[in-house]
Formats: sequence, C-alpha cells, structure tokens
Amino acid sequence: MSRNVSIFSVVAALVAVLSVLSVATVALAETDTTTSPTSPTTAATTGTTATTATSTGITGTTDTTTLTAGMTTGMTDTTAGTSTGTTASIASTTGTSTTGAPAGTTTTAERVVVVPCGQDLDAIINADDPTIGTRFQLEGPCTYTVDTMVELNEGDELAGPLATFIERLPAFDPEPTVTIVGSEGLSNVIRAKGTVRLEWVKIIGGTGQYAADGSPLAGTGSALAMGMASNTSSLYAVHITGSDAAGITNAHGTFDRIELDDTTQDPNFLGFTGSGLKAVTEVEVRNSYIHDNQGNGLWCDVFCRDSDSHPNGFWVHENLIVNNGRAGVRFERVGDVTDAGEALIENNEVHQNSLELSRGAIDIRDAQDALVRNNVFGAKSIADVSYLPNASGVAIRATDSGRSDRPDLWNVGIVGNVLNGEVIKGCELPDEIAYCFEAAVPPPPTDTTRPLTTIVPSP
Repeated sequence: MSRNVSIFSVVAALVAVLSVLSVATVALAETDTTTSPTSPTTAATTGTTATTATSTGITGTTDTTTLTAGMTTGMTDTTAGTSTGTTASIASTTGTSTTGAPAGTTTTAERVVVVPCGQDLDAIINADDPTIGTRFQLEGPCTYTVDTMVELNEGDELAGPLATFIERLPAFDPEPTVTIVGSEGLSNVIRAKGTVRLEWVKIIGGTGQYAADGSPLAGTGSALAMGMASNTSSLYAVHITGSDAAGITNAHGTFDRIELDDTTQDPNFLGFTGSGLKAVTEVEVRNSYIHDNQGNGLWCDVFCRDSDSHPNGFWVHENLIVNNGRAGVRFERVGDVTDAGEALIENNEVHQNSLELSRGAIDIRDAQDALVRNNVFGAKSIADVSYLPNASGVAIRATDSGRSDRPDLWNVGIVGNVLNGEVIKGCELPDEIAYCFEAAVPPPPTDTTRPLTTIVPSP
C-alpha cells in the first residue's frame, strides 16, 4: 500500500470535506506491567432485540473516501463471498453422518460432515483427512467438550446451526446454540492452518503456558490460535470468552459480527498478549461486540504486517467497544520496515474503556500511518445499557515512547470524531506527526435500539 503521499497534500481537501459535513507473533510486551483488573460484570441485555440470521455469506465493502495520513485513496475491501456448497461426500470418520448441512447453509468445502451432540469432536476432526476441505457441521443446542486441541486445516469450516443476534448497533451480538469448551490445561482450544472459516459457535477456554524461567509463552492461553492461518480466513457470528491470555492469538483474516469478552483471566499475560484479539498482521474487525476484556479489546502490534487481502490495513469499523480494562483499540509499534501495516479505525462506538490502566480508548503508540475518524466517545446508552465515559476522559491518545528500538510516531490523522466532552492527547505535536481536525458534529441519539427486524448477515 502506498505510503508516499505527504499529509500536507491532503489537508486542504480534508478540511473542505469536513466542513461540508459540519463537523487516529506477539513477541513484544507493552512497556507497562500492571496487575489484572477484576473481571467486570457483563452488560445486561434487558431491552435488546433478538434478530434471526438468514444467511452466512461474506460480501465485500468499499471505502471510497479520500484518506489522509498518506494512506491509499479509495481503499477497497475485496473479501470474497462464500459460494453455494457442494454435495457432502461419504465420510469414513466414526460417529459422524453426512446428511448435509442445514437448509440455508452455504459452504465452499468439498464435503460436509455432520457431528451430532455427544460425539468426540476433537477426535473426529483431528482424524479427518487434512487434504480434504471439510465443513464440520455441529448440531445443537449442546456443548462439546474437547480434551485435545482441535486442528482445522486448509479449506475446513466449523459451524453450528444458524441462530440469532442481539442488536447493539453498530454491532451484532451473536447467540450461538453450540459451545466448544476446552479442558483445563489445554493451551489452545482450536488451532487453524491455512484458510479456514468458523461460524455460529461459542468457544471457551485456553490455558496459559509458561517457560522454564516462569515467563508466559506467546501464543498460548487462547481459544483460537491463528499463527498458521491464512489472511483469507474468516469468522462470522462466533463468541469467544474465558481464555487466560488473548481470545484469539496471531489473528489472521476477517472477523464479522463476533463477540469477544472476559479474556486474559491470567494477569501474567497483561501487557504481553492480553486482549480479546491480538494480531501482528493486518486484519479486519467489523460489526462486532468487544467488551469486558481484562486487557486491550483489539490489538495490532509488532509492525502489524501488511496483508494483500486487507487493502484498508488494520481496519476496525462499525464495532461496539466497551468496558475493556486497557485500550479499546491499540495500534502499537508499527513502521520502519518495508511491509509495516497501517490502520483505519472508523465509525465505532467506544465507551467506558481503560478501566484499569489509563490510556486512550483508541491508543496509537510508537506507530505510523494511522487514520482515526468518525468514532463516538463519551457517555452513551446503547440497547438499554448505559456506558460511562472512557477513563480519565481520554478518547484518543497518540504517543511516542522515545525508545530507539521502536518506530517514531508519525503520520497519524485524527479527524471528525464525536468526543462528547472527552479529549485527544497528541494534537499538540506537529501536524506531520499527529494531525487533528475535530469539527462540531452533533452527537447521535443516546439510544440506538431498533425494533425487531430480520437480519441478513453481511460479510
């Protein structure tokens, strides 16, 4: 992606646009090491709206706005939609059936293997031919307990029955009817290799592991380990919770309408990998509910390497990000290498974050080429749940540690956000480092609950 355009060449155009509208592997730790906060209470769902999903395909979206901060004009997300599924072949795996996926389900897998409730899920999946892309269709409602890490290979899909969402706009909170629980001591519940897809499952667990010197091991303690996954992988309507470290480690791909909560239950992983999702490669997270994590909500770190599958970079948009112990979104240590990524963080509702460690609700640290725009901060009520302002009233923070082993802060754009009384830290820096333009945008309605609707999931 192009990073050669000076910020000064686009400032004039940016101001003009804003005036019409009337209105910045998981190897290195954060520099601070505080103790773990107590897990916050999950927000109540009283008064929320359940909506039924009718399809599961992913379609691309396009951002046609000219971006500031030296970023590519008209970035386009070209994630491909899933195609109509093939007929299930005869399976040789004991304890499964091949009657096909439920009506309305689409798949690109070569075959479908139905795994009824009560079957040994990890034994069935791990015994399957890794050279054949298989959709493992779970029945429900029920819980599958696994005592061995489930390994998904190239072309594999893991799916529960179609279920419902609770609208927490702009997010959709999935309510899967099947749960996969990792046994105590299992480092990762699921490990993904190649291009995989997960949908309509809840995953609980992931026990953190330690080196001989007592230091926490990167990549352990997650529900889903994606270090060997492709950037074309995807999650849809997945709920991940109850992990020792990150809910998802080494994330790759596109994450749509997922829920991440109550991660980093082991405080030793805070400041290391502790987050709902941690990536070192550009990913997209959209329309998702990121809440009540002890560490960061979403975190791209260690250069956030460029992904050809993600032309919008680390693209975090249309999410509800609330009640996280550290930053809601953190973009850290990015730059100074030829394949360093960039960030576009836009159109999110970001409230009541940094509960245990004071930093920005959106935090840009020792990083370059980031655009933070059109996000909403401050106190807010969404789906009958009230959220307080972000801690210390800091909506966005762009800072440089001054460390010689990290990139200098540079080319950060912070524009058009609705602060609702909160502040931005970093705007006192020269414009080429952090350019800020906050127009007077009227706040949106305090409650965004909609009446009961049928939802057609997109991507």
